[in-house]
Amino acid sequence: MPSIEKLHQHFKDEDLTILTVSVDMADIAVVKAFLEKRGYTFTVLHDPHGNIMEWFHVRLIPVTYLIDRSGNIIAKAVGPRDWSQDAMIRLFQLLLKESDENP
Repeated sequence: MPSIEKLHQHFKDEDLTILTVSVDMADIAVVKAFLEKRGYTFTVLHDPHGNIMEWFHVRLIPVTYLIDRSGNIIAKAVGPRDWSQDAMIRLFQLLLKESDENP
């Protein structure tokens, strides 16, 4: 999650939305407290019943989907990643550039 926050901060003024989903069965107040304590500012949805996991056929977490402006899944990554690596930043810059060129 720290690397997601770094990615979010890097692109916060650009047309990139980072949306995460907590499948923690704890009360939403516990999830909010966790996020606030660590200073995470990206958007987190709370799905304690795992509905989103069912919709996307998720079997393992974490899983990441890249979804384009039309709502199409363009990539999927299963397992943890360091989203703040230079290679990841360049990937997102390229995707945003292509998206701007082909709206």
